[in-house]
Amino acid sequence: MTRPLFCFCAAFALGCIASQYFLAPALWLPAAGIVLVLGALGLLLRGPMRRRVLLCALGMAFAFGWNAAYTRFIAAPNEALIGATEDVELELCSYAVETNYGAKATVRILGRGLRGRAVYYGGFDLLALEPGERVRDTVLFNSATDPSGDGSHIRNFTSKGVYLLLYSRGEPSYETGDAGALRYAPPRIAKKLGETIETVYGEREGGFLRALLLGDKRYLDVEDSSNLSEAGIYHITAVSGLHCMFLVELLDRLLRATHRRTRCAVTIPLLFLYAVMVGASPSILRACVMLSMTQLAPLFRREKDPPTALGLALLLILLKNPYAIASISLQLSFASMAGLFCVSGALYRALDARLLPADVKLSRPRRKIRAFFSATTASSVGAMVFTVPLTALHFGNISLIAPVTNLLILWLLPAAFIGCYLAALLGLVWAWGGTALAWVTAWPLRYILAVANVLSKLPGAVL
Repeated sequence: MTRPLFCFCAAFALGCIASQYFLAPALWLPAAGIVLVLGALGLLLRGPMRRRVLLCALGMAFAFGWNAAYTRFIAAPNEALIGATEDVELELCSYAVETNYGAKATVRILGRGLRGRAVYYGGFDLLALEPGERVRDTVLFNSATDPSGDGSHIRNFTSKGVYLLLYSRGEPSYETGDAGALRYAPPRIAKKLGETIETVYGEREGGFLRALLLGDKRYLDVEDSSNLSEAGIYHITAVSGLHCMFLVELLDRLLRATHRRTRCAVTIPLLFLYAVMVGASPSILRACVMLSMTQLAPLFRREKDPPTALGLALLLILLKNPYAIASISLQLSFASMAGLFCVSGALYRALDARLLPADVKLSRPRRKIRAFFSATTASSVGAMVFTVPLTALHFGNISLIAPVTNLLILWLLPAAFIGCYLAALLGLVWAWGGTALAWVTAWPLRYILAVANVLSKLPGAVL
């Protein structure tokens, strides 16, 4: 299968990697020209290879050109302000979080024609503000790529579309602005839902559940966080494709009696609302695009093609911000999906042939148990193939116990996710009912935390 869209998207991603990690900005446009010249040689080829070479050359050249244009028109105007101290008007894009010396919030700089966002560091008064409210202050503009000024390059801000750090140097004043606007409804819903979760579940389980459902790890117990990491299941606290699949499954069950068009019309908007509500990280945007394509494919009489959907998701994310290729969550998310596509299928068939041979008759429960073991092992190992090197590179450790942990907890995650979400939503409108359902659905959470606690303590669990 040629997969023209996948070839173009994969080459575009490789071009973004080369731009962000290996080539200086001055070399991006010359590199685009060289790639196009080399791609033109593909005209000498015949058959499918000719098409693949041309698509790859176009994709990579476009990546170099797009990085150059994005830097020139988006990043550079922001960076031109570094070192200045000026009066600005800011609009909060998120709720502020507490720091050692006050609070910080992601903001938009108004009235200067700048695109992208900044992080504003102010006083504790920020904690009382809502997204959409405005701040007038005198600020010092600092670099988001080199905050310390020692020449070290940091990509965690620019990968999120943040190019400036703003430090308060005056007496800020506050205005209502667009507080309450519809576009800021997702963070308001997330905040209210998080508070309800803590009310009906309590501090420990509530902190874990806020991480599990909303990706908000600030309230996660420190010991639980360490145990989950060492047991190899910390990824369940990063809202990703797994959580989106649970949400789609829940909606499919609730809308089973409706037409497919109706299910798509309800599921896809709610899926993206959930993505924005939990922060719209690259991993969840990837899942939203792929699941949306899966939902829409039958309506357009197209075959489902996961590699093409994965490539398109990456292309859309990088078109919005090519610096996002340096996001650790993006790298781990796409690496895990690539492992599932490349390894898990073959491994599942091998395990299935050994554990469920056609000439051996087994009872239905035993066959289901063995099939679950094969599927869980194959998916866990497949997801780890490409993510383990990245985990070692970025975090300096590898969980060796992770496949066992996944076997013990993955079967329970869908029920825990759906049950806890229903309890939290019920708690929004009926506190007693939400608390009663939370008492029942808290037991799976306790089980997951207990498994992580026991397995993380085993010798050799972490390398």
